[in-house]
Amino acid sequence: MINFWDFSVWGGFMLVAVLLSSLLVANILKKSIPFLEKSLIPTSVLGGGILLIVAVIYKAVTGDLMFNTAFFGGN
Repeated sequence: MINFWDFSVWGGFMLVAVLLSSLLVANILKKSIPFLEKSLIPTSVLGGGILLIVAVIYKAVTGDLMFNTAFFGGN
């Protein structure tokens, strides 16, 4: 780490932002879809499933792992 504005410093913050965004989307889906609201699926499991599906689609399209990109401080 050279300074605070170095891009590798922000990789952890970006990872947390993506995780919290997936939880927010899952919470919105759970509140708006009656079937999910009545089910016992926790929001965190639903958000993790959404993130897993997005990561698989990203790998299929680009051929690279989603969390290994420069956006998250990877290669």
